[in-house]
Amino acid sequence: MDMEKKMKKLLSYLFVVIVIINSANATVLTPDSASTSLTPFSPFSVEQTIDGIFFGNNNGFVVDGDVKTGTFQYEFNTSYDLLGFTLYNDAGVSAREGIKAFSLNFFDSSDNLVDRVENLETNPSNRLINPDVFSFSEVSNVARVDLVVLDSYDDGNLSRVQLQFTEVQFNSSVVPIPAAVWLFCSGLIGLVGMKKRAVKLPSE
Repeated sequence: MDMEKKMKKLLSYLFVVIVIINSANATVLTPDSASTSLTPFSPFSVEQTIDGIFFGNNNGFVVDGDVKTGTFQYEFNTSYDLLGFTLYNDAGVSAREGIKAFSLNFFDSSDNLVDRVENLETNPSNRLINPDVFSFSEVSNVARVDLVVLDSYDDGNLSRVQLQFTEVQFNSSVVPIPAAVWLFCSGLIGLVGMKKRAVKLPSE
């Protein structure tokens, strides 16, 4: 098999892989960065809400003080089409705290607000046991999501309301193909074209 046929075969395999990836079901995404203006209670931090640790004490975000509202910004390095959100509630500092109600604001890569999902409520029985999973109509080209906490649970014992949660994840309808893959495919196509031209030149 000559080089041209090998390249064509490789390109056909790559095309099949790309089609399979793009036709996949919803994919779980973890944001690439997280920030908030709220001051965390040590040793917690907003970065711990995207570290992949879903349960357990002393991990996640816990606000310093009796604060029940606030905004958290989650950014992606690549824009996605989002259709779901998962919240692992309550960082386990005391018995029954956690996010009670919240909204999600979606922004594109130019910081334009493209959509919002408002007044979502968590299930109090899920805290420290199961995540709260939310589905919504697909929102396209999302580069940043603001988690706007509207209310938090009290701890059931100290009459204290404290904003805290462990982890967040989002669901996307497709997996974006990295730019390097498209560049590699373009290069192979160019090589095939150059090979064909080199073969034809002597007869011209």
